Amino acid sequence: MVFANPSYNDIGHSRIWPARADRLAADVRNGGKGLKIFKNFGMDVKYANGQRVHADDSIFDPLFEKCAELKLPVLIPLRSLPRFSDRGNKDNERWRS
Repeated sequence: MVFANPSYNDIGHSRIWPARADRLAADVRNGGKGLKIFKNFGMDVKYANGQRVHADDSIFDPLFEKCAELKLPVLIPLRSLPRFSDRGNKDNERWRS
């Protein structure tokens, strides 16, 4: 199953999100089954001032309203397991010697 994912270019400009919502509708017409927010959203997607972007920021309202209109599921990872972000050490299976 293919899910659409929005671009975060110009993230702080609220005027772009209605167009991104229209793009989501086009993605659905082309076979998309939902909206996926990738893990980088909470990690390295930031506003120009360096502040991390929050999933409940009102700039995304047009996008989430479009999801509701189209009855699309939205997948948002809220937290990674510590082993994905902890510093590597011999007790972390993601550590490479």
